[in-house]
Amino acid sequence: MIDYHCHILPRIDDGSKTLEDSLAMARQLVIAGFRHVYCTPHCITGLYDLPVSQISASVVQLQQAVTDSGIPLLLEAGMEYYSDGFFFDRLRDPMLLGDSNLLLFELPSSGDAELLPEAVSRILSHGLTPVLAHPERYFASSRNRGSARLARRLRRELWFEREISLPTLLLQALDMGCLLQADLGSFNGTYGKHTETFAWLLQDRGLYTYYGSDGHSPAHLERVLRDNKALLNLEIAIKVIHST
Repeated sequence: MIDYHCHILPRIDDGSKTLEDSLAMARQLVIAGFRHVYCTPHCITGLYDLPVSQISASVVQLQQAVTDSGIPLLLEAGMEYYSDGFFFDRLRDPMLLGDSNLLLFELPSSGDAELLPEAVSRILSHGLTPVLAHPERYFASSRNRGSARLARRLRRELWFEREISLPTLLLQALDMGCLLQADLGSFNGTYGKHTETFAWLLQDRGLYTYYGSDGHSPAHLERVLRDNKALLNLEIAIKVIHST
């Protein structure tokens, strides 16, 4: 299995703090069935704003340590871009997921979902494929201006057991060609009940293309991987694909 979103690089962002933590996370991922991980530190102007060359070097160094430790895990470089006011300038020379044309990005945690279609359009205009990180966590959160109404409606629909409808902006992004990446922790309640419900809604409708642990530490990764039915479903799906 492939982890498309992980903050496993040590001392880069708010993820792994030490090399020992990174190696512990690598072992956890292997035990869970992963053999390939994209290292995707945050790219946030003024906070986590490191050059691509430094990220690449960090991946090479961690891969050597992983290999020397006998851990069968392949690491590739990537980045999780924060779609702030500086995001569009970064599209001129972005760090993609490995050798693919996939660009992983996230919406601002306190921003407005109205910018999603423009972000998708700009990414596509550069010949890249946009991959939206953990949309279930964004759209089910009442902290965000663009999703507060959705969160309230989600609670009402859950209470009255009504069919849950998807937000128009998310459907628009999907129609434009945006792909979705789910956080595995969203499926087992790590980020709350509303996020869990919305994640399973997107999963049941077949709208996720990629999955990631979004692991930030050994302790966080333990919570993400624990009792995770989505991880089991992912394993089954991969086995079916490989058998055909």
